[in-house]
Amino acid sequence: MPRHPFLGEPLLYVNGLPEHVRDQDIAQALEACVPFRPQIVRDGSGYSHGSILFKSLERGVWYYIMIGTDLCSSLVHFQPRKR
Repeated sequence: MPRHPFLGEPLLYVNGLPEHVRDQDIAQALEACVPFRPQIVRDGSGYSHGSILFKSLERGVWYYIMIGTDLCSSLVHFQPRKR
């Protein structure tokens, strides 16, 4: 796969995720991108943050592109790792 201009590794950072969203909810939303590993921190502040590690860069890029058209992308902020 050619190098992606934003993603250098299959890892997306998440912030602004409502704390009531469970890992099972994330799994359901990302079922087209399996396998992946969410590492979400829920600290009681009302919003969660963390990262989602995809098995391949291709899956990470695919999801990163798809969230641009997703309604929840305005509520949850996904970003590639800063270089």
